[in-house]
Amino acid sequence: MCNATYLFIEPHRKHHHSESYWTSLFSLYLLYLSKTQKNTSLPAFKLIKEDGQSCFRPDGYLHVPKDMDFSNIIVEGRFGQAAIPDDKNVEIPKNLLNLKPDIFIVKNDQIIIIEVKTIGSYLTNYQKERYEEIYIFLIQRGYKLQLYFLLSAGHEQKNIDLLEYHPSNISTYKILLWEHIFKHMYENNSESSFCKCLGDISRYYKDEKDYMKR
Repeated sequence: MCNATYLFIEPHRKHHHSESYWTSLFSLYLLYLSKTQKNTSLPAFKLIKEDGQSCFRPDGYLHVPKDMDFSNIIVEGRFGQAAIPDDKNVEIPKNLLNLKPDIFIVKNDQIIIIEVKTIGSYLTNYQKERYEEIYIFLIQRGYKLQLYFLLSAGHEQKNIDLLEYHPSNISTYKILLWEHIFKHMYENNSESSFCKCLGDISRYYKDEKDYMKR
């Protein structure tokens, strides 16, 4: 079995691209889609247990906002008052001010937050709870908010069950999979500079029937 985690490890587990590299690449791809295509949707998933085994199942789509420019997508910017300029008089809870969402998109009244994971950086319960607090805070302010966690189906994190779907809980987030991002990139934009720069990475996303179960 091969998945995107194997790509993130290259060329060596102790010498590879940082998470910021892949975050920036994905944010630029979103900007590229926004400017070049109509009504682009990227598949989203939820992590569930079936017969005692964790697996990813479809859970809607991330609809890429149209006509964005670079100022609509902020990479690793600190969350604060400037992030929601239309609400200058609202006091942001102090425990949210130090968060730096990997990707923060604002387009009109729509906000999309994407927390990115590759290797070497694990999602903690504290971090997940803070993002869920941001979700509730912004929804209460009247924004249309979408929260996503982007990771590889083969992510090495031991406590990935933090993202497991429970029907009894309010659904505040969805999961994006790197494998399906790369699949979309190569099957829909094979002549783009992204594909030309990365080369043939099909082996990291083509074995879908294997990596969609953990």
